[in-house]
Amino acid sequence: MTQMFESRAWKIAVANQKGGVGKTTCALNLAAAISDSSGSVIVLDADPQQSAMEIAGAGTLPFEVRSALSPAELRSIRDISGVDSVLIDLPGNLDDTPVLGEVLAASDFGIIPMIPERAAVQPTQRTARIVGSTGLRYKVLFNLVDPLRGPGPVEQLQELLDGLGLPYFRSFLRRYVAYPQSQLDGMPITAYRGDRSWRPALDDIRRVQVELLLELGRLTERTPA
Repeated sequence: MTQMFESRAWKIAVANQKGGVGKTTCALNLAAAISDSSGSVIVLDADPQQSAMEIAGAGTLPFEVRSALSPAELRSIRDISGVDSVLIDLPGNLDDTPVLGEVLAASDFGIIPMIPERAAVQPTQRTARIVGSTGLRYKVLFNLVDPLRGPGPVEQLQELLDGLGLPYFRSFLRRYVAYPQSQLDGMPITAYRGDRSWRPALDDIRRVQVELLLELGRLTERTPA
């Protein structure tokens, strides 16, 4: 995703107060797609679990992953330049920490991954409320959708979020073995060819990438010269 609109780096926060929704996987796979499209990208791991750092250390990724846990590191996010995009992997706990305020203040857009489970609804609402209260534009991203169940689960989620007034990506990510296996093999999803699911998995992440680019383009149009 080559940044076409202005020279500064786009800062994109990836957050949800519910664990297990795939924040780290979403951030790393989007970074891989951006890098593969001749864009430069950095992933900042602001989660104390440091999962993104662990995955990056297990192989070779075509982009940089940095730890960002201290207040100083978080404040420095707004000053990052020389790349097209910065993806920030936030912790599940967004309360009573300096992380959220620092990251959201420095960000341009928020992605809230959500899995198709009832237990994910309230944490997603809470996260959207926190992110939205800062004025940051965001969208919910449906993740780990069962590819064998057809469009039904996604349509149910869309109807639910429409009722709650929460914006969401039309594109979504299905649950394919290519995602965790590519991480185990220490390679980006864009290079993984270990089983037949690599193609639809990569197609899914590229559709999200394109939709994200359109969102960033709309932000540029709204920014005064």
